[in-house]
Amino acid sequence: MRKLLFLLGLLLLPSFLIQAQSNPNVDDSTQYIITKNNGIEYVGYILSDDGREVLILTDDLGKIYIPKSDIKNI
Repeated sequence: MRKLLFLLGLLLLPSFLIQAQSNPNVDDSTQYIITKNNGIEYVGYILSDDGREVLILTDDLGKIYIPKSDIKNI
């Protein structure tokens, strides 16, 4: 019986880990479009937003810091 429970636990563990890693470091699952003053757009999750810059996580480029003075629209 113990072996059966152990094997069942091993089979279910990867499914929990995969679901937990779907959006690392992201509290809000909303993606935003950040448009810079030069017209470049980034699509991603906002990880932090302080007085100087915004940290976003994009699928293509990873984590990017964008100074708020360069942002036209979020």
